[in-house]
Amino acid sequence: MNGNGTGRKILLAAASILALLALFPMDLAPDRYLVTYRADLFEPWGPSSEDGASFNSDCLRSYYPRRVLASTALREGRIPLWDPWSFCGQPFLANFQSGVLYPVNWALLPFAPERQAGLFVWIHLVVAAVGMLLLLRSLGLSPGAALVGGMLFAAGDALAVRTGQSTMLAAASWIPALLWSVRRTIHGGSIAVLALVFAGTILAGFPPILVWASLLAGAWAVHQWLEVRGERGTRSILRAAGGFLLGAGLAAAQIVPTAELIGHSDRIRFAWPTLLSSAWHPAALLRLLVPDWLGSPFDGDDWAHLLSRGDGHYWQSFLSTACYAGAGTLLFAAVGFRTALRDRGARFLIIAGAAAAFLLLGTPLLRMISLVPGLSGSRVDRVVHLFSIALVVPAAFGFDRLRGGAGGRRCAVLAAAALAAAAAALLLFGGGIAGRIAGRIAGDAGALAAGTSPFAAARASRTLLVLGAALVPFLVPPRIRRSLFLLVAAAAVLVLDPALVARSRHVTVGEEGLPRERPEILFLREGAAEGRVVRFEEENLPPNLPGIFGIEDVAGYNALNIKEYRAYLDAFAPGAVKERRINPIEQTWELRSMLLARLAARWVIAPPAVSGLLEETRFPEERYRLAREGRFRVYEDRFAFPRVFLAERAVPVGSAEEAMEVLARRGRRNRVVAVVEGNFPGVEEAARAFPAGAGGRPEAAPFGGGEPTEETAVIVEREPERVVVDCAAGRARLLVLADVFYPGWRVSVDGAPARIWRTNRILRGVAIPAGAHRVVFTYRPLSFRVGSALSLLSLAALAALGFRAIRLRRAR
Repeated sequence: MNGNGTGRKILLAAASILALLALFPMDLAPDRYLVTYRADLFEPWGPSSEDGASFNSDCLRSYYPRRVLASTALREGRIPLWDPWSFCGQPFLANFQSGVLYPVNWALLPFAPERQAGLFVWIHLVVAAVGMLLLLRSLGLSPGAALVGGMLFAAGDALAVRTGQSTMLAAASWIPALLWSVRRTIHGGSIAVLALVFAGTILAGFPPILVWASLLAGAWAVHQWLEVRGERGTRSILRAAGGFLLGAGLAAAQIVPTAELIGHSDRIRFAWPTLLSSAWHPAALLRLLVPDWLGSPFDGDDWAHLLSRGDGHYWQSFLSTACYAGAGTLLFAAVGFRTALRDRGARFLIIAGAAAAFLLLGTPLLRMISLVPGLSGSRVDRVVHLFSIALVVPAAFGFDRLRGGAGGRRCAVLAAAALAAAAAALLLFGGGIAGRIAGRIAGDAGALAAGTSPFAAARASRTLLVLGAALVPFLVPPRIRRSLFLLVAAAAVLVLDPALVARSRHVTVGEEGLPRERPEILFLREGAAEGRVVRFEEENLPPNLPGIFGIEDVAGYNALNIKEYRAYLDAFAPGAVKERRINPIEQTWELRSMLLARLAARWVIAPPAVSGLLEETRFPEERYRLAREGRFRVYEDRFAFPRVFLAERAVPVGSAEEAMEVLARRGRRNRVVAVVEGNFPGVEEAARAFPAGAGGRPEAAPFGGGEPTEETAVIVEREPERVVVDCAAGRARLLVLADVFYPGWRVSVDGAPARIWRTNRILRGVAIPAGAHRVVFTYRPLSFRVGSALSLLSLAALAALGFRAIRLRRAR
């Protein structure tokens, strides 16, 4: 282990923080917010009043809404277990990317959600820089080399391009710290540090990166143990295993509910052509040297989608192929490559990075990996961070080598000449190469060649400037070369170039770029109790955003969603069901379906351009009426089912197919037939299952002491994890709540526990005896309770380890 003291590491960490403050001040600017996609590109906030870049719409449609909902719930003192706003309801905490239990999000609660976004990114850039710094110091590198390597990783394109996908950036930022803590544990350090870092990697909230980071860390642990097994035996590897296990236990409150949700999701494994479509086209490697090769979304000319792979399910994009290392990084990596291979730890990381590169390029290695369960359910471009680490490590070794003799300088001159020749060829002939690619793939050679012109490439990459700066240290006297000048020059060459490119990825917006209340939104929120919204054609009010205004949506956008719900929508609107989202309905005939009406989809949002189109779908009873004009039109579906109602008749069915066949038939708007799956004995018999005294018109029911004069059901209290319904019926009925059926929901009738039946294929039904009753639905998933118990036990074990370490230290 390296013998440098804690004080020097603290100074290096402080230097990293100051450098990141200087490089990325926009993340902390008081009047700007790191929400990388502008809301005013959508209705009802558009058109945009400001000319500014928008980058990565996932930030606005997925990450920002989750942050708002989680922050609101935690400030109210409750843990958000359920999301009622999207997909007619789905688990919230169980969605890994919600980050509800992530300590960094708890620390940011005093700030507004839009302010949290920039702070969150900046904090994780610090985590990335300090983690890489500690890893490089543990490999024996000098403080200067470790500092430069840490900044290279934090300011690299692979992290910077994910500023709009906060959980992806957060999970990747922990990888160097995880490797360092594993090495530290193997060499005798406390397992508590490894447990905390691994728990942070898990709770950061991006499972695909977690899987690859865990595989890398496990292999790294075995590699490190092989170095010390003669000295420490098997105890060291067992300690590392204990650290991993304890870290997983600390995060069990997140892991167990997520595992349950994955079991109800259909995103388990991709076919080989689909997985291959997420691999890089070899032409994307040119972006190692030129960041905007094949265009840039900041200039409105992203042409990377022309580089199709596999079945084309995943388009190649600027985002998925971002890998700019900088000419300085490549130069110093070439200098330090041979030296790094002599170090066992560095050699392992380089080999791991090379394997990641083979995976990225869709080689037969990826085909082999795709056969391993759990590794073929996500895009392969997520391993780019392992490739980035393999570039940073030899670059840091190259920095130290250049401080040595003339051999390093001669190697640097040769590497610089080779890079200069490659850059010159790319800048001079890059447009022609791009044109050939476009002509062969899409027949759009002219536009692509213009977007990859020598001038555009030079302006974007600063390649020539950096290569020139790389030669400066070799033109000054040796005495100056070995002094502070070398450190400053190397920092400028290695760090400044990728950092300047990374700054363009930190897109921020002002107040006008955030989603705010508009008259159309107020109208929908006032009618939210009457039903949900559904979009027709354009993406007005993008999915997930309605929830931050208290509006429930039939659609949604999330990596995991319930497969039964997707199958239900696919039965009448197949064009709307995509891999991770439910898109707007595009055909008028889909609006005729009674399957849509059963979701309580009362409000249809449509752009003004479709005026008169929806009227063509009306039934003789005039199903749709125009309810409001504005930046988008709001139509009311008069056939939409109520949020809660008492069904006239309950029909038991034996299969999902039979249920869908019955549901597709048209029926009356209220008091209609409900379809119940399972061993349903009938309403009368199911209602008799209540204990004696249930159904006796309790004081909580609002209908008085006499027999009810009419059958009615009203939602009197509605929270994400609790729904209270008051109802009255002249005889036993089936109460239907138009919310998604999912394990963990419990129901009581007048305080007595009852059973929730899968009704209308995806909704909830409860058998109600005659009389007036209060029905309470609560979400208390067993998975969260089991996970929480495991987390508490692990926390107690961690505390015991901490007390033991303190006692041993005092004893010494």
